[in-house]
Amino acid sequence: MLLTDDILDNIVTQTNLYAAQYISTHNLPPRSRVHGWSREPFTREELQKFIALIIIMGLVNLPTIEDHWVTTWPYSSEACSKVLSRDRFSLIM
Repeated sequence: MLLTDDILDNIVTQTNLYAAQYISTHNLPPRSRVHGWSREPFTREELQKFIALIIIMGLVNLPTIEDHWVTTWPYSSEACSKVLSRDRFSLIM
């Protein structure tokens, strides 16, 4: 793969550091989804899933990013939701 494990691990480490810094410097509401980051840090496996979804979204052109998680016609597909939840994808984005 073009991205080695070392590169992926560095992206994950820096993303988690940024998230921790963001959480500590912003006055977020207690129910903010961003707090989920401290409960469930980003992992290499999750980064690989995220990259795969970005590639899929480039191949399957839908009007909005959220449409990739729609379960009703005309855009219904479970492909993305089986890989990563819409909320987690948005949080990573």
